[in-house]
Amino acid sequence: MRYQFSGYVLDTEAHSLFCDGRLQPIEPQVFDLLHLLLRNASALVTKDQLIEEIWGGRIVSESAISARIAAARKAVGDDGKRQAIIRTIARRGLQFVAEVANDPLAEPALDSSSRRPKIRYATADDGVKIAFSTSGSGPPLMRSGHYPSHLELEWEEETQRPMFDALGSSHTLIRVDHRGSGLSDLDVDDFSTSRCAKDLKAVAETLGLDRFGLFGSSSGAMVSVEFAAMYPESLTKLITLGGYVDGRSVRGDASKSGANDALLRMVKEGWETHDGLQATL
Repeated sequence: MRYQFSGYVLDTEAHSLFCDGRLQPIEPQVFDLLHLLLRNASALVTKDQLIEEIWGGRIVSESAISARIAAARKAVGDDGKRQAIIRTIARRGLQFVAEVANDPLAEPALDSSSRRPKIRYATADDGVKIAFSTSGSGPPLMRSGHYPSHLELEWEEETQRPMFDALGSSHTLIRVDHRGSGLSDLDVDDFSTSRCAKDLKAVAETLGLDRFGLFGSSSGAMVSVEFAAMYPESLTKLITLGGYVDGRSVRGDASKSGANDALLRMVKEGWETHDGLQATL
């Protein structure tokens, strides 16, 4: 379904928001909030409905709710003072007040910079939204890449794109942003390899895949090996590239501890700079 309002289009199939044909960045929970309001356009959506649908009924602070409402307004060019699109009904809830047209068929007009694989989302068993995209055709091959990542930015990266195109020439390539990274939910606490392996399983289930190939690189190789141990029946093949068993700082080689500290200090001190050795690294 595509909801059209005030120059915007919310595409539920592509899980995307467009403004005058241009793809807009939007967090998963903010998208879900807009979708809920649009499905109930002109009707009252209560706080209990918000918590049940957006947070799965979990206990959530008032500040978290207010932050998501503010982000939803900002995403569609509205604010708490004007409330021209999303209106607050005091002590009751929210109301989507802009005129809405539902069009299940029309495709939003995209500019050339927006022609990229659609971003979709799987929901992990703890409620975290995991972003993924597919490209190419053939037997399914899921990529568990390094951390952090960003599906859209990597697609435009000249050092990455040739590999994606090559893999997509013979496989349906499934790329994933691990939790806490890129277009997946960022506000998470558990980054363990087993937790990330469960996220890959959620993506496979969303796509209806019983078995598929798994390609893990760098830190994603650890997640891939963990997945193979947890769900061996789900894999047709396992490929690892540049993987490791233990992280750099816990490998037990005391002779390298000074180098690790120096590298971390360099990154921290040069994070905001745009020249010099830090920028080169």
